[in-house]
Amino acid sequence: MIGFVQSDENKAKVLEQTLQFAYATQTVLDGIDPINNVDSGFAGKIMMAQSSNDTTVPNNVPEGSFTTVAPFAGTEALANKVGLTAITSGSSSTAVSSPFLRYDSTALHSTFIVPMRSDVSDGNHHYNMLDAVVQYTKTGSVTPTAALALGVLE
Repeated sequence: MIGFVQSDENKAKVLEQTLQFAYATQTVLDGIDPINNVDSGFAGKIMMAQSSNDTTVPNNVPEGSFTTVAPFAGTEALANKVGLTAITSGSSSTAVSSPFLRYDSTALHSTFIVPMRSDVSDGNHHYNMLDAVVQYTKTGSVTPTAALALGVLE
C-alpha cells in the first residue's frame, strides 16, 4: 500500500476518497462540534489546555499528503474563536483570566489524568495541569509561575 501512494496521481486518488469520507463524517458531527456551538468572543469563563503534537485531539490540521488544511479544526481553532490567551514558555507570570495552556510534547493527551510516560517525564506536566485547574476554580484565572519554573510549556 505504501508504494501505491508514492506517486502524485495515486496520492490525488487517495486524497479524493479521504475528502469524501471527511465530508460525510463532518456532516454527522457538525451538530455537536464545539466550534459550531460557541460564538466568537464568547463572554463566559473558559480554560483550555493542549499537549503539543496531540494525536488524540489534534491541535490543528495542516495540509499534508492525505489532508487539506482545515482552519476550523482542532484545539487551537476553538481557543482562537473564543478569544483565549495562549500561555507558552514566552509568557509573563501575570494572571490570565481566559487561559489556553500550551504544554510541550512531553505531555500526552492523558497526562492530565495521570502521568503516562514510562519514565514519568510528564510528571511535572501532570502536577501543573492539576494546579492550573485548582487555581482557575478558586480564582477565575491562572498565574503560570509554576508552569514557567517547571519548563513544561511549548
